[in-house]
Amino acid sequence: MSENLVAMKDDALLNTDASFNRFNDAYVKYLWATEKHKHFLLDLINAVFDDKRPACITGKVTDITLEDRELPSDHVMEKHGRLDIRAETSNGELIDIEIQTYPEVLGARELFYFAKLYASQPARGMNYNVLKPVVIINLMALNFFKDREQYHSCYELQERDLHDVITDKISIHFIEAQKCKELSVKNKNRLVRWMKYLTYSSPEDVVEIAREDEVFAHVLEAEKMFVRNREEMLKYEAQERYEMDMATIKAEGKLEALLATAKEMLAGGLNVEQVKKFTKLTDKELANLL
Repeated sequence: MSENLVAMKDDALLNTDASFNRFNDAYVKYLWATEKHKHFLLDLINAVFDDKRPACITGKVTDITLEDRELPSDHVMEKHGRLDIRAETSNGELIDIEIQTYPEVLGARELFYFAKLYASQPARGMNYNVLKPVVIINLMALNFFKDREQYHSCYELQERDLHDVITDKISIHFIEAQKCKELSVKNKNRLVRWMKYLTYSSPEDVVEIAREDEVFAHVLEAEKMFVRNREEMLKYEAQERYEMDMATIKAEGKLEALLATAKEMLAGGLNVEQVKKFTKLTDKELANLL
């Protein structure tokens, strides 16, 4: 590590705001989707592939080209809680990184993104062999796979019984950051280190990683620069408000749906206690239906 970083005090390395959300779309875009921080994204991608290498990727990814993936304004509502970062490797493989902060049914969206990216490539004379692989990487703020301890799940197209891969053109990764939170700070796995950085609640842990690993020392410096930049923080705060509004809308929508179900159950002859048992609604929430 460079001498100036070694000389820094622990608190000088850190953004001291304990509530800072590192999954915030504005911060993620700043950290991984800008040219000046492209080396951070390259490090993350290689960390994912070193942990579970797709069949289509051999060796280190040495360079990437960032592409603008802003959605048109009429699709903004489809994208809440997510920011995709599209990059192309020097060999032409397409990599799409998705930040997921809401629990959703997984699979259909990822397949849709794969289809869009894969079909966006020009097939010269309909020669499908020239089409490059697409890798989708989902970084998840919440745990989704409750039935497994592993934090990194990778899906490819395999024969059901023999498990042979029919094509290496598709690889979809799900990385559950919270499952890495309790892993030892001594863990040398770079993907674990990235996930611990995104979820850290212990400043001592992340400082220990940063003092041993210069990449993360520079990440902490970049984070401090972000929180000191008024324009960037305005974007961050706007995104936080948007996320809170969307969470409220979702919660209200769920309540309305449950109330409609409760109304139908009451009309169908079920008593209030039965309705409460099945819908988990409170007496206060049911009051207007009685």
